Amino acid sequence: MKTNQIFIALALCLTIATSSWAQDKNISKNQRKLEKALTGNDYENALPPARYLLRNEQPISWATLQATSRVYVYWAEDPADALRAIAMKDTALQIFERMAVTFPDSAVWALNQKGLKAATYWQDSPEKRYTFYSHLLDVSGSKILPVNNLHLLESLCEVTESKYIRKDSALAQYDRMHRATAEQHKTNRKDRQLDSLRRVMYQLSQKCLKKDCPYVFEFLKPVYEKHPDSLTLAKQIMVLMQQHGCTTDPLYEKAALHVQQFQPSTNLLVRLGRDAKKNQQYAKSREYFYKAIAAKPNCEVQAECYLQIAATYSAEKQYVLAKKYAQTAWSMSQQHEPKVYQFLAELYATAAPDCAKTTSVFQEKLIYLVAYYYYGRAGERNQQAILKPKLPTKDDLLKAGLKEGDIAATGCWINEKVVLKVY
Repeated sequence: MKTNQIFIALALCLTIATSSWAQDKNISKNQRKLEKALTGNDYENALPPARYLLRNEQPISWATLQATSRVYVYWAEDPADALRAIAMKDTALQIFERMAVTFPDSAVWALNQKGLKAATYWQDSPEKRYTFYSHLLDVSGSKILPVNNLHLLESLCEVTESKYIRKDSALAQYDRMHRATAEQHKTNRKDRQLDSLRRVMYQLSQKCLKKDCPYVFEFLKPVYEKHPDSLTLAKQIMVLMQQHGCTTDPLYEKAALHVQQFQPSTNLLVRLGRDAKKNQQYAKSREYFYKAIAAKPNCEVQAECYLQIAATYSAEKQYVLAKKYAQTAWSMSQQHEPKVYQFLAELYATAAPDCAKTTSVFQEKLIYLVAYYYYGRAGERNQQAILKPKLPTKDDLLKAGLKEGDIAATGCWINEKVVLKVY
């Protein structure tokens, strides 16, 4: 009985050994077939041994995975058979994934190679691409290939647009990508391809991930309402609303005043004054400029504030006050002289038709003449050319009993004297 059991055990061992030997022989045979086919670029005959080795070689070698990846990538990109190409694409990507799992030390390389193909193989699946490239960035960090970083950004833009992920999450992801690229640039400053990719990434990010006004209202505003004491949020909201021109919303002033409270700045007060003026909130604009003046900045800043106050009065057609504050600006800083001349010229030219209603057409032309002189002192030749047809002519002077070189008063609230000259 024992003898029979021994014979059975020996027979079983022999069968296993024979089977294993036959398997090894077949694997070696298929490895040679694959190598020969690839040497001759014979991808048709390379496919059967590649399939066999993927199923049967255990443990599979790095060389086999590399060789089979060549075969499947070739057929995945063969335009002649679209249906077969789809299956080949999936297998090709699985091979790279298998390389990463089987050989952890080479995982970054393998996944980067997968990334080079995934961009086109998964062209119609932005969510799948985003998930993979995000994982690739997690695994590789700054070792991610720059072009794969770009592919990640492209998929990130798509999934953000489709609202697959929130924009704030997308921006956080972009920050990680930017750090990886910056690290690469630090070690390869002369890499022209990297520089080119960085520029493309920046342009693309500005297009699809820019922090604009909708971003402020959709994401930052709700957070700020929950955390109204956050100075960081207030500054971010203020700057973004300034950059993207949505300062008319009350949120802007709220955030800016929050910043001003904890980080007082004359420049910010001036900016608030200008923004209010731009939004036609003239009284509020003057309040900010008065506060800026009260902070006693240098003369140039004070002069600019007075000139801005003058502009608010001009917009309200309070011309006398506008002239008064413009002259105050002039007295504060001689550097503002050209600006004041230009402002007064515009002020007078604007007011001339109204003055003519209470004086005469000739007086109107005298006002234009003063404005013409002031434009000249401001260096505004084009504006002088525009006013030239409105200036007094020789006939106008004769009718008024005057001649060139005489001095005449403009009258009206302008009340300036001007040397007569025909142009």
